[in-house]
Amino acid sequence: MHIVSTFIPAHMHTLKNGNHIHLPPSPSLRVPHNRLNPGTTQARVEKVLSLLPVVGLFVAGYLLYQKQSVMKEAYKQLDFSPNEKCSHPTCSHLDPSNLNLAITVSVLSGLGLLFPIMGLCGLVFLIIALVSKIMSCCPCSGL
Repeated sequence: MHIVSTFIPAHMHTLKNGNHIHLPPSPSLRVPHNRLNPGTTQARVEKVLSLLPVVGLFVAGYLLYQKQSVMKEAYKQLDFSPNEKCSHPTCSHLDPSNLNLAITVSVLSGLGLLFPIMGLCGLVFLIIALVSKIMSCCPCSGL
């Protein structure tokens, strides 16, 4: 895990309830590089690996470690919680809830359930679309 040292500069922070407050610059934070810059190659490889059965479970463990250990150490130094609603990119990228979807997808993929669930959802949507198309074509006054 590539850890970088960064800080969140002074900015107008958006709280989860939508209110704005002015925050001073944060102290130096040590965070994983792929959390700070989600477009890096390491972050892309992590996303691909999280989709593989069994490997996804290891990625989920890695992400949980990042969320529960590494990121919490960084958040202890702050007087606020980073938030994805915040307009400042560094602050929004460090939101701890950004990892929730990645952890869920990794667990489902690791157990081999993601693709069957996606296939089942696709089949249900296809059936619904087909039924709605049939209903729109035939003038059924009884329904």
